[in-house]
Amino acid sequence: MRVAQAEARQDESFSALLPTLKATAGYSRLSNVPDFSITIPSYQRPLSMTLSEAVLNSYQSKLTLQQPLFLGNRLTSQHAARRSGAAAARQELLAEQGELALAVRTAYWSLYQARQVERVVGDNVRQVESHLRDMDNLVAQGMATDNERLKVRLQLSIARLLRIDAANAARVAEIGLNNICGRPLDASVALASEPDTSQAGDPELGPLLERATASRPELRALQDRVAAGGATVGMARAGWYPQVFGTANYAYARPNQRIFPARDRFDGTWDVGVALSLDVWNWGATRHQVRQARAQLAQAEDALAQARDGVMAEVRVAWLDLGKCREKIAVTADGVDQARENFRTSDQRFRNGLATNSDLLDAENLLLQARLNHTRALVERQIAAARLAKAVGE
Repeated sequence: MRVAQAEARQDESFSALLPTLKATAGYSRLSNVPDFSITIPSYQRPLSMTLSEAVLNSYQSKLTLQQPLFLGNRLTSQHAARRSGAAAARQELLAEQGELALAVRTAYWSLYQARQVERVVGDNVRQVESHLRDMDNLVAQGMATDNERLKVRLQLSIARLLRIDAANAARVAEIGLNNICGRPLDASVALASEPDTSQAGDPELGPLLERATASRPELRALQDRVAAGGATVGMARAGWYPQVFGTANYAYARPNQRIFPARDRFDGTWDVGVALSLDVWNWGATRHQVRQARAQLAQAEDALAQARDGVMAEVRVAWLDLGKCREKIAVTADGVDQARENFRTSDQRFRNGLATNSDLLDAENLLLQARLNHTRALVERQIAAARLAKAVGE
């Protein structure tokens, strides 16, 4: 709606450059007055002559055509300012859409992470449940103590609590994604995308900075604001120049005031002319308006410079985050492999009586933590890639 409003203002300013046609009409009932007459002296007797009858009913209609000829570039500057304002509004809309797209991507991958955490925690619960069954058998055979079984039960309780929290977090993330997408909050979401696990190198920073400078809608919007500010200065300067209008009128009235003597009938007359006006002295109002416009232009230029610096910093930070996430994925993937091997060997050693119950519990916790870290690293990279894409204006 802001874009629609700005475009309507642009169209309105263009209409001021075109001729205008106005129609007026009216009726008046006049008070009774005597007819306009004169008396001519005569040697015999005075002679009275009526020159104009009193017309008590007056009807007026008029068409006026007016075309601005020269206003000190006020109208062209106004149209340029509003055209730049409309362009800035369109770029601001693109910026808002980019923010929304990033929010949707973030919500999507947050839901993916929550569901993966729920799945990983569920696997851990099943592992601990299997461990507890083994401990029950060992206790029944007198090969383990109740205290060791209690440790496993405590671990199972903790795992189940984590599963409850993970399931709730997944549901909350689903509601958040539905909400930001405008869908029913209780609608189910089927995730169709998986994280990119390729080890492709990160893009070079230089081209990204150039692309952001040329493509970020926020910068382009501020550039349009600067252009609008320059046009506003031109509008203010127009107060130093004369204003020239071309006019044409057609009057159709009863009686027509231009016709004498007045007659109680409709008559049409026309006129064409040029009107000029100039503010000879207005106590420096034009000078103050120019100062205001120049100050606003300077503010727009400073805002553009600050925004450009902010975009450069945003691109650099997003690029560094993407590289960090790529390294974390490699480290956490290796950690998952090591944790799985550690759990496998610890489980075999425990079944053969070569490892303690605590060793197996530690191996289960390490595997859970490693898988969670890897899941978070994958999602962080997707979000970092989305932020980098938004930072460069994609």
